[in-house]
Amino acid sequence: MKKLFQLFMVISLLFIMVSLSYSVDIKGVVKDAETDAALAGVNVFIESSNAGTTSDNEGYFSLSYETEKEFTLTISYVGYRTAAISLNPMDDLTRLEIELSEDVFESEEIVVTGIASRTSKDVAEVAISRVKASEYTQIQPYQSMTQLVTGKAAGVQLKSTSGNVGGSIRFFMRSGGGLNGDEQPIIYIDGVRIDNTDFTGRYTSGGQDMSILANLNPEDIENIEILKGPASAASYGTSGSNGVVLITTKKGKLIPGIGKNISLDYRYLSGMNTQSYEYKDEDFITAQDANNVFRDGRINQHTISASGGSSALRYYVAFDNRDEDGILRNNYMHRKSFRANINAFPNEKISLKVNAGYTISDLARPQNDNNILGYLGNTLLFSVPYMFTDSLSVENITDTHHNNQFIGSVQLTYTPITNLEFMAGAGVDNYNWRQDKSFPPDLPYPTVDQGQRSIYNRQNRQLTYDLNARYSYNIIPKLRAISILGAQIFERKLQTSYSQSEDFDTELMTDIG
Repeated sequence: MKKLFQLFMVISLLFIMVSLSYSVDIKGVVKDAETDAALAGVNVFIESSNAGTTSDNEGYFSLSYETEKEFTLTISYVGYRTAAISLNPMDDLTRLEIELSEDVFESEEIVVTGIASRTSKDVAEVAISRVKASEYTQIQPYQSMTQLVTGKAAGVQLKSTSGNVGGSIRFFMRSGGGLNGDEQPIIYIDGVRIDNTDFTGRYTSGGQDMSILANLNPEDIENIEILKGPASAASYGTSGSNGVVLITTKKGKLIPGIGKNISLDYRYLSGMNTQSYEYKDEDFITAQDANNVFRDGRINQHTISASGGSSALRYYVAFDNRDEDGILRNNYMHRKSFRANINAFPNEKISLKVNAGYTISDLARPQNDNNILGYLGNTLLFSVPYMFTDSLSVENITDTHHNNQFIGSVQLTYTPITNLEFMAGAGVDNYNWRQDKSFPPDLPYPTVDQGQRSIYNRQNRQLTYDLNARYSYNIIPKLRAISILGAQIFERKLQTSYSQSEDFDTELMTDIG
């Protein structure tokens, strides 16, 4: 009897110990405090845990959490003040109504603070322009970053250096200019400093520049932040005297609704590049000859992406295939881009972020501008068309470019105690650009006899290393401060080579060998 009583006591104690941990169902709706409208895509998560979700299209959310003590539910949404609510697991938490107030000063918006991977609350709004790229690309497609930024960032303009497909992109910023020589800002993609050099290749084509920014797919961009004027120089020194551009690509998000963990998106774009201005006879005697060199350039683009995950792992993967023809013959761009971004949360103190993008691009430039080997130079400069170079010779000049680029970064964040974070990161921008330019040996050219073949290679590798610590604290009640201490190391290796062969003995010989 005594043994039975002891067994009963043990079972009772085990039952009591198990019952101390509750499985809590948390359900509710998030609304705008002023309009009472439901808010979709709101982040709802348990503070100091990996449990979280987002609200659906009707503003509803649902999640489960095991705990035996009070906890804090945090609700955050872009453009609204973050709310934090203390909850007791013994209460009924299945009918929560949460109202968020609009943050008219955008106090939670973030900008770079002199360390590319570290952000902090905005303290110099007047010197910063922001473009929430994902909101714009959700509504309509954009051909390039030029279209994406133009007209959306105060004091900032992006312009293509030519009207041709694949041309380079240049920034024009109010309060810009500085010590870098090229008057262009430094650019970071996911914390990695990239090569923003405009270059023509070893062998020019009428002053047309190119840049690696043409490789960037606007569909992959989440956000663009631009620092200009004294604010950029104060944060980055002389390197940022012409401005700083921070580009953040998309990351995985929790999918609204119960039982969903992946979102698939496919887009198809079809269109035309067309001549925007038609030359008139009263302006040029050879106007019609010039108009005849233009065409309608086809555009076809396929984009597929997947996003989702769980509270412990989130991902965003995408593939984009874009084929675009310019309005001049011998001008095209074929670009394939791959992206995979992963955010992992092994435990409450450690988070890991991996971003990787790979692009393969082929483009061709026509001879252009005031060039005696180009279409327009042979039709507009003099009254007799193709006086310098025969039209068949112009048509058969090839200037093709092949490049592949990898941009990747890894970032580890460790939070040993509340309000203290350590971050270490490394990233690379690595690309190889090859230019092939050929003049056939069986056609006449004013500057080349018996053909010519030229090859130019440009190999660039840039490494970015980050190490920093962040601590947040209250100076006085209701006044909070954040201190950041860190360092960034930048290393670059650029190698170029070129070779040329000409005066071929036979038209059957077209290569350098």
